Amino acid sequence: MIRTREHGWALALALAWWLLLQLLSGNPRVEALELGFFDLRSALLERPTDLRIRPVGLDEELGSDGWSAPTARRLLGLLAGGGVRGVYVMDPPASGWAALEGALVGFPVAAVRAEPGTRGLPSQAIPTGSLFKPEVDGVVRRIRLTAPGLAGPPRPGPSLLLLAALKEVPVSAIRFKPGGVEVGSDWIPTDSLYRVWVHFPGGSLAAREASNSPLHPIPAARFLKPQAPVLRRLEGCVALLGNFADEARDEVLTGAGTLRAVQVESALLDTLLSGPFVRRPPQVAQAVLPLLLAGTLACFLPLLRPMGQAFLVLGLAAGSSLLNLLAFRHGWWLDLFVPQVTLAAVLLSTCAVQFLRSRRLVTQFLAPELAREVLVPGRGATLGGQQRVCTVMFFSLPGCLKQETWDPEMLLDRRNQFTSRATDIIQAWGGRVMDFQGDAQMVLFGAPRELPEHAAAATGAALEILEAARPLVRGWGVEDPASASVHAGVCTGPLAVGFVGSEQHKEFAAIGDTTNVAARLYAAALKMKVPVLVSETTMSAGSGAIQADPLPPLTLKGKSQPVQVFRAREVHLEAPGR
Repeated sequence: MIRTREHGWALALALAWWLLLQLLSGNPRVEALELGFFDLRSALLERPTDLRIRPVGLDEELGSDGWSAPTARRLLGLLAGGGVRGVYVMDPPASGWAALEGALVGFPVAAVRAEPGTRGLPSQAIPTGSLFKPEVDGVVRRIRLTAPGLAGPPRPGPSLLLLAALKEVPVSAIRFKPGGVEVGSDWIPTDSLYRVWVHFPGGSLAAREASNSPLHPIPAARFLKPQAPVLRRLEGCVALLGNFADEARDEVLTGAGTLRAVQVESALLDTLLSGPFVRRPPQVAQAVLPLLLAGTLACFLPLLRPMGQAFLVLGLAAGSSLLNLLAFRHGWWLDLFVPQVTLAAVLLSTCAVQFLRSRRLVTQFLAPELAREVLVPGRGATLGGQQRVCTVMFFSLPGCLKQETWDPEMLLDRRNQFTSRATDIIQAWGGRVMDFQGDAQMVLFGAPRELPEHAAAATGAALEILEAARPLVRGWGVEDPASASVHAGVCTGPLAVGFVGSEQHKEFAAIGDTTNVAARLYAAALKMKVPVLVSETTMSAGSGAIQADPLPPLTLKGKSQPVQVFRAREVHLEAPGR
């Protein structure tokens, strides 16, 4: 069932939060959170630690001749004979490279040389053959596949060349197309700059881990020993050779911690060889999911109770997270932070509006003071109450509202007009209508709201209701003055004020002999045609503010002694609410 007003403000709240979060989605802090969730999903979907890439450190332990052509030829020969699938040389020797290439015909090798005159791997000449740039949180995750420093059409970098060699695909079969790179029959999805999101294994949390860490380099000197056991760990993998001199380390911040620049290329090669490839849709496409979630909540939240609302939001959050994880597994990175925050924001704001609306509704049935107390956690509307000295006033409906000539719908409408006007007057004088049922309306003064002049206020309200009824009845086309007459009875005394009923259904009530006497005085006012009849206790409590004429004592039902009564004429007191 559609509730126009509830669905309207729920939808407005949902759209407002969605627009705000879309404006914030480009904020660096929000982007850093999304990148953090990217790392979390990478860890959840991480492949086994049997990596395809093994970095090998070309350090000073190679011997007195260092990384020379003979040492390189010997090391590469051992790697080729040990079952290594291919070699990626980060910094080949300055001499004898042609001889190395001739000795390794048919063995997949790619290499890139650092700039002349540089030592180690300085930041201005990172010999990775690919370009990478840290994200807003300083972490490197995207690396370009094109060769750096080349004008004109994009050309493959060494990582792509090695990938093609390993797959026995000619270089001419590498094609850069919109949305990715084609290597033979393989398709590598990228962004518009031909960058891929690389995968950093969980074992690479620190560069100082033991040499058996997946991305920590193995010293090359260990391979030069006869029957080196470490060769068995490289069988079927790609060996990535790089300079790791202690005095020339180039450290970059990555998703797995601080690693050497060569390890960024390791992660890229490992991603190219075993995936998964991930693409991030444009911002416009990313906005669709939170918009759908916000719209779904706007449709169903107004129809559900709080427990149902909580289950709905939890279900949507779990469902969207599962969808997000499945999309990531299939190569699509969907934002996770913004949709989840959208769900929480729409729920909390909707619940806040519903609470305020419920509080406003409660105050229509209870006095504002009672409503505030009932809504306090741990209190509520407990059965029972306390004794207070209050004033009770009963007043009648205009005589025309008791006629049978009006149809029920018109009668209800005009009765509501009169009671609305009477309620405004009563609230101005500080009273509270206790009951709208029957021909007599019961009003309480002095509870639950403290009212020092409750006796005079009740009498003043009765006299004002009497005056307000006449023009209202004339507006209905009734000219008979008797049809506009209103009568009231007022009595002051002790009452038990509180909630009565059961735990399943309870009402605020004022119980005691004072209520009974006020009802009897009201009935006597009707019979005697007296507009406002007040008791002696009310006159005493009025402290001289009530001007009234004494009448003969009345014998009331339930009273053993006659009750002194007065006909109220005027009250010298301003309404507290005006």
